[in-house]
Amino acid sequence: MDSSSGTNERWRTKKQSITQRHVDKELQRIKSLAVVSVLNKAFEDPNATPTEQQQPQPKKLADSRSRSTSSGSQDKESTFNPTVRRKSDFNAKLPHHMIPITDTIPSSEKRQLAELQDKYEDTLKELSTVKSRSEQQSQLLTMQGALIEQLSEQIEYLTEENQTLRAQQSVNDMIDIRDVQREIIDLRQILEELNTAKDEHEMMVVSVSDRLEESEAKMEDMEQSAKELKRQCQSQSMYIEAKVETLMNQLKEKDEVVNKMYEQKIKQMYPSRKSESVISASSMASDKQDEEEEYTDRTSTRSSIASRSSQQRRRSHIARWKGAALPPASPPPLAPLPPIPVESSNTSFRPRSAVTESTSSSSRLPVYKHMSVDAVGGPQSFSSLHELDKEISDAMYYKEFTDQLQARLSVSKEIDDLQNAVWKPSDYDEIQKKIESKDWLDQEVHPKDQSAFWKGMKKKLRV
Repeated sequence: MDSSSGTNERWRTKKQSITQRHVDKELQRIKSLAVVSVLNKAFEDPNATPTEQQQPQPKKLADSRSRSTSSGSQDKESTFNPTVRRKSDFNAKLPHHMIPITDTIPSSEKRQLAELQDKYEDTLKELSTVKSRSEQQSQLLTMQGALIEQLSEQIEYLTEENQTLRAQQSVNDMIDIRDVQREIIDLRQILEELNTAKDEHEMMVVSVSDRLEESEAKMEDMEQSAKELKRQCQSQSMYIEAKVETLMNQLKEKDEVVNKMYEQKIKQMYPSRKSESVISASSMASDKQDEEEEYTDRTSTRSSIASRSSQQRRRSHIARWKGAALPPASPPPLAPLPPIPVESSNTSFRPRSAVTESTSSSSRLPVYKHMSVDAVGGPQSFSSLHELDKEISDAMYYKEFTDQLQARLSVSKEIDDLQNAVWKPSDYDEIQKKIESKDWLDQEVHPKDQSAFWKGMKKKLRV
């Protein structure tokens, strides 16, 4: 706004100077023309003053009339000609001594005078326009001044508010800076604590890695020892199987010897007759068939017992027999029980189990229905037969006991193999506890625990 006002003022002063200069020039020209016209009049009639004074009054009147007529004609012309009217107005505005005498002015000067008058009027118009412009510019300047004052007041108000806001912001910044500094201090403390915790955790990780390596080495040793134990167990199982086979063979041989002794005693006790020989032959044949059936039944019962024991072993873990007491009785056979034999009151009856009755049914003495007491041999023969029956029953009881023991040995062997091969859920916890305990590999096994297995096996294999 200041720059625009300055340029307007410069332009206005410049215009005023230009208009003043034109007016001065025109006035000088008019003055010069008036002086020239006066001088021309003076030089044209040097003796005019005395003659004019000596002329009579009627000539003056004529001149005045001529002038009046000329002026009237000029007035008429001026009314009809605007240029003449402007000239008359211009002459009226001029002072009396500067009014040009048109009668004496030549036509060329008249033209110049008309041009000057036109220029003067133009300059007046320009002056009026310039004045209007200057008034407008002055109004603009006043409006600009008022606007500047308002803006300055607003600027002062805004500067004051800005200062107050800056002061508040500086206070808030100081408070924020203090809070940030406190947070930074807290964060530094937390970082220091984390660094210490990091060092501790690194040490713990190193120790854990060392322990893990040690545990891996111990696990490798355990695997090797387990492999060795497995190999020993396999060798022991092979030894036990061989021992069981030998025991089975011995039992078979013993059964054969018992049967032979039984046949020999029968032959010694009874004389040979044809009928008796026929009966004895038939009874021996039946006895052999019964023995064969007994052997097949015994093998079938053993296989059924073994299959049942394997099924029960799969479903639940059976407690291992450690040799402290005899194992429980074996399950009953699948074959139905034979009928109870009718014996005399003289013979003592001994209770027998289901297996004993099934196995001894074929080895009992034959009943001779169509034979008399004398033919058999009298009461002595009955007493000897009773003794023989007692011996045979004892042998059969012993045989039953060995069969049950053999079945139990096979079942316990399979259970041992299963327990050695299959891990229980509690085994993992025990191994973990052993690993966590210090120097668990250096712990020595108690000699009682070492000899317990072999004592149990000796009790199992004892006949």
